[in-house]
Amino acid sequence: LQYILPYGLYATSDYPLLPVMCSNGDTILDPSLSFETYEKYFSSLYMYDVGIGGPALEDFATWRTWFLPFENRDIKAVFEYGVSEDCNSCAYGNEETDDALSPPSTNNAYYMTGNFYLCAWITKGDCDMDAETYECFQCSRNGQSTVYPGVCSHLKTGVDTVVHTDHYQCTGNNDNLKPSIGTNGQFCACYRPQSNDLREFQMNVADFDRDVTVLEQERNGDLVDGADADDGSDADDAQVTYLSSEDFLYGTYRITTPGTYVLTEDITINFNEPSSDVKSGEDFSPNSYDDLYWMPKTDGSQDELYMGASTWSGPYQLGFFAAITIETSDVVLDLNGFEIGMSVEYYLQQRVFSIIELAAKNFVS
Repeated sequence: LQYILPYGLYATSDYPLLPVMCSNGDTILDPSLSFETYEKYFSSLYMYDVGIGGPALEDFATWRTWFLPFENRDIKAVFEYGVSEDCNSCAYGNEETDDALSPPSTNNAYYMTGNFYLCAWITKGDCDMDAETYECFQCSRNGQSTVYPGVCSHLKTGVDTVVHTDHYQCTGNNDNLKPSIGTNGQFCACYRPQSNDLREFQMNVADFDRDVTVLEQERNGDLVDGADADDGSDADDAQVTYLSSEDFLYGTYRITTPGTYVLTEDITINFNEPSSDVKSGEDFSPNSYDDLYWMPKTDGSQDELYMGASTWSGPYQLGFFAAITIETSDVVLDLNGFEIGMSVEYYLQQRVFSIIELAAKNFVS
């Protein structure tokens, strides 16, 4: 385990020490060492599933442009790129094959198949990755002789593999791929600088020692949250959130912070329903393609909370898929003797729906 400054610059908030694994001159990128720190060095870093990270849905970077220290070098070809299945040793290149998805290259990286980010993939449902072991498979389709990779979070391909940006390519093409990196200590990325591009930098020893201590405490789970450090008697109360119908007027209630969430009344889901005046209008149609009632707002006002609302590329591109999403650990959802369910008209309008989803998106696999 080593700590590096990828830019040769140090600033606690913008250019922090990055923990990496080193092996035989290779630098191995492993976000499990500090996910928050790694976020600083990627154009975006989003958790698609347990142990699977990648660029955000709206980020169409290739692997070479995704890790910013690569992209910001004056000379782009100063690194040799590889993959590390165990996050301890690095492998470069791949054998030459007839598979267009695995062209011969000395610069490889992991990419995830389209299903993980709501795009199409040719063999989805035929030979999917084992969700427990992360083992990936190959299979043919409809009796054909051609063999294709199955759904997989870590297909090895070139670092410059292009990510489709168009909605119709996402839904109509079967070769959708997006950069990925493991976040649980496997399927990492690695690189090796060319010998003529090795650089050394100096930083204050006190800053180094302090930051390394913080990173080690974070990794070992020794850091104490501010709420836990506060001796106030109401510390536990601050972690309890009470939910009423007001919290379910305009869309999915997304739980992204650990704590206890308690219903205070019966909840009837009817997100973004048209007003009574609109419904009573002579020209009202509940299935209007122009107004898209009951859907996330298409004017962009809900895009930040509900990705895909207006762009048709994201978890909410098919509407609100859940009443409540639980997107973090250490959550207690207490119905408190009350009920939560869809209204009859919302049931008719929203075909893809779960009351409670233990994920940030539907179709997780």
